[in-house]
Amino acid sequence: MSNYRIALIAEGKTDKLVIEAAIESILGHKRFSVTQLQPDEGAYEIGRGTIDSAHRSDGWNGVYRWCRDTHKMGSGSIEGTGLEDFDLVIVHIDADVAGSTYQAANIADNPTNDLPCVQPCPPAEDTVDVLESVLKTWLPALMTTRNVIPCIPSQCTESWVAVALYAHTDHEITAGIECRTDLADYLSTRSGKRLIRKHGGLPKKEFARYRAAQGMISVGWGTVQQYCPSACKFSKSVQQVLTA
Repeated sequence: MSNYRIALIAEGKTDKLVIEAAIESILGHKRFSVTQLQPDEGAYEIGRGTIDSAHRSDGWNGVYRWCRDTHKMGSGSIEGTGLEDFDLVIVHIDADVAGSTYQAANIADNPTNDLPCVQPCPPAEDTVDVLESVLKTWLPALMTTRNVIPCIPSQCTESWVAVALYAHTDHEITAGIECRTDLADYLSTRSGKRLIRKHGGLPKKEFARYRAAQGMISVGWGTVQQYCPSACKFSKSVQQVLTA
C-alpha cells in the first residue's frame, strides 16, 4: 500500500489539521504523511542548505517568504530544493489574502505589486483564480511542476470547517459561505466544540479542538465540496497528482 509523502506550506498550524482531514477523505484508505515546512519552529533542512525560518512568521506573509526563499535556493527549479523528495507539495493561502497589500505585511521586495486583487463575490471562484496567478509569481516554475498544487479556501479555511461541522444542523451556514468574512465570529459562538475563542477581542484558534474535530471534518468533506467550489478544486488537484 502506498505511503504518500506530502509537504505542506501553509499560513498556520490549524490549517494543516483541516487539510489533513480533507486528504484523509480524498485518499480513502491510502496511507499518507504530511510534513509542514511552513510555519516551522527553528530551522529546517531543505536542498543544499539550511534555511533559518526565524525571519518568517505565521500568516500569508510567512508563506510568501518561504516561497521566495525556496525559489532562490532552487534557482527556478524544483531540483535541489528538497521538494522533489515529496509525492505532493501543497502551498496554502486563504482567499482573503486577495484583499491585502504587501505593504501591510511588511513586504518590500515583491517585484509585481499584484495585491490587492480581490474580485466581486459571488462568484468566489473569480478571486481564487486571480490569487492563484499571484501565488505563481511567488514561486515561479515550481508552481507549474506537476506535483506542486495550490490550496486556496475561500474566504478562509474556516469556511470548510463550518460546513463540515455545522451544515447538518445549521442549514443557513451554507448560503454564500465562500463570500462570508465573519466565520471566526461564527465559530467562536458555537456551543460545545468551540474551535475559536476571543481573547482581548481577537480570535484565537484552539489547536487541540481543531485536532479533535479532524475526524468530523473528514466525514463531512463530501458536504464541504457540495457548497465550496474551492474544496472541489483542491480535491481534484490532489487526485490528479496522487491517484492518476
